[in-house]
Amino acid sequence: MQKINKMKQPFIFMWICVLMCGSIRSIAQEKALPSWVAMIDNPKVNYFVAVQTFSDYWKGKIKPIEEMDIKDLEALTAEEKAARKTFFENLTQTERAEFDILQYHYKRFKQWKKDVLPFVQEDGRILSNEERMAIWEQQQK
Repeated sequence: MQKINKMKQPFIFMWICVLMCGSIRSIAQEKALPSWVAMIDNPKVNYFVAVQTFSDYWKGKIKPIEEMDIKDLEALTAEEKAARKTFFENLTQTERAEFDILQYHYKRFKQWKKDVLPFVQEDGRILSNEERMAIWEQQQK
């Protein structure tokens, strides 16, 4: 009987390790971020495509309210305010954490949009840092 138990121990230990690794991996995996998040890190992105992708993603969804958008919050109708309240009250802890991550990227996108706007060409191309520097150097002469 002891021989069987000793033979089972490594097998059981191995299965426990496999199950734990699978659980840890699923916990560690982040939910896939929307494509517009990666677009702002791509120097060759078309500005108009990125803005359209961002707008399409948020269509019909509750948007994060930025600190500077308090006037937008005040402009919401009573129904919209109630919908926001219900949305946030019904979020699970995991969903709230995911929304917080999206809120961070939402603010980041809004800032990116403001920062690159002066460098957007008619076709949506954004001037590279080298092109911006060349323009600046030419203005300094």
